[in-house]
Formats: sequence, structure tokens, C-alpha cells
Amino acid sequence: MSRKAFLDSWGQPTLWAVDWATLRFVVRRHRATHLHWDLRIEANGILYSWWMHQPPSTNPLRVVGISLSGPHDPKHMLSERVIPEGQPGAGPTLVEEFGWVMPMPASNLSQARSFHEQYLDGRIELWIEGSRLRGGFVLEGRGERWRIRKLADEFASTIEPEWTGKSALTGRTLDELPRSIGSK
Repeated sequence: MSRKAFLDSWGQPTLWAVDWATLRFVVRRHRATHLHWDLRIEANGILYSWWMHQPPSTNPLRVVGISLSGPHDPKHMLSERVIPEGQPGAGPTLVEEFGWVMPMPASNLSQARSFHEQYLDGRIELWIEGSRLRGGFVLEGRGERWRIRKLADEFASTIEPEWTGKSALTGRTLDELPRSIGSK
């Protein structure tokens, strides 16, 4: 899906209507047709969303391939649930990492607008503040194919963070999540 189609499928974003000092991000473990991780960044009233076969790395020499997965409703950003069969993404999903993100370099544009413009250019430089992921990262891509890599900074490491499969919010695992309303 092209970047334009991604935004058109959601409708016009509420660009720069509300400008937070920082934007939010989440990395979710999701067992749907296969186990993967979702990276979502909330900006402009949209959850910009990618999925990957493995979580992001803290090693600048390791690049993780990610795929654009389309817009999502921000109300589901931190939800943990079992998505019922028959619905897109059916299966359990939980938050493994969350925090704040700021586009780099700092500019006189709003954070949301800066993120959006970098997204359209296919190269997003971010400062991430989470419990496992911290420091500079870059997302690069065209169409559905993207990649994420850690920038070499004081938070870079060849020792990967431990992705435990437990919720960063509640400590539950995928198998301990409550079923969504309407699930069997």
C-alpha cells in the first residue's frame, strides 16, 4: 500500500490540530496467523502501523525488516485482548513496550507534522524513550517494505533487550488475555 493510499484509506489526518510535545509509540506482540510484533506510532489522530517477524534491535549493525500494515484506530493503542475469529488480526495481542517518540532533528514544525512529512519522504528519524528501546532509530521504506535500525548512540548495544512475552502493562502473557466481547 502506498503512503498516499494508507492515509486516504483512513481519511484526512487531523494534521497539527493538537500538538503534543512528544508522540506515543507501542510495540505489541501479536499471535494472529503467525507470531509477529506490531510497531505503532500515534500522530495526527492516526496509528501509523508496521509489523515485523522479530522485535526491533538495539544493535546498529542489525536491521529488522518491517512491513506497512495500514492505519489503526488510536483507541486500540494500549489495548490487550484476544481479537475474535473472523475479524482482521484475529488472535491475542499484548503490549510489550511503549513510551514516547520524537521526530529528529528538532524543527520549528509541530512534532506531528514533522513525523508526517518524514513518513511521506520514506525516512523517519526518531528519538524513542521506552523501557527496552531508547535513543535514536530510523525507519526507512517504500510502499509496504520498510526497515528499522538503531542509530549508533550511547544507548546502542550488541546485547539485545529481553522480549519476555509478558505485558509491559499487566505482566500477563498472550495465553492469559481476556477474550474480546463477541468471541467464542
